[in-house]
Amino acid sequence: MIKVYKIRYLVKLSIIFSSLAFFSSCEPVVVPTTQSSQAPISGAKNLDKAYIESFDPPIRIGQKYTYLVSSNSSTTVEESSTEILDIKDQDIKVRFISTKTGIIEKIGKLSDFSTGLPNTGVINEGNEDITVPADTYKDCLKISFFTSITSTMTDNRTKTTIWLIKGIGAIKRVDIMPDFQTITTELKEFKI
Repeated sequence: MIKVYKIRYLVKLSIIFSSLAFFSSCEPVVVPTTQSSQAPISGAKNLDKAYIESFDPPIRIGQKYTYLVSSNSSTTVEESSTEILDIKDQDIKVRFISTKTGIIEKIGKLSDFSTGLPNTGVINEGNEDITVPADTYKDCLKISFFTSITSTMTDNRTKTTIWLIKGIGAIKRVDIMPDFQTITTELKEFKI
């Protein structure tokens, strides 16, 4: 039962994480003109969601992001990619490819896709240099937030940390589950 839960979580996580880079523009992204290009002060709670989403590039046909997903409880590394196939008005066609689940194509409204970011409670943890399979990125914005899942466990919060770089979006994500399983998702390659 636990193994099935973990596999389902990995699949959902890779889709959500891949979607983070593409579908954050579902709502209009408004960054105040007085906003500095620097990230807000470290430790600020309720970091502005529009500011975070401004790190993503505009959605375009042909965009493709590939991530590697690994867990501290398994030696298997999943490769997961998301590609924008078509955009017409508010409709979008996306192809998800995963070494675990195969190829899935989905057509929907831009508004059907979510960034996976909560509306409140996002904490700015400052800026860091990060190396992932795609490259080394300097001065990445590091954010974190907590989410809860339905569980019989007393503490069912998952801590999520994401590193973002302007013009690319999410390059790394680490989820620490209630059972202390750690799932790491890192950018392998991208085409904007």
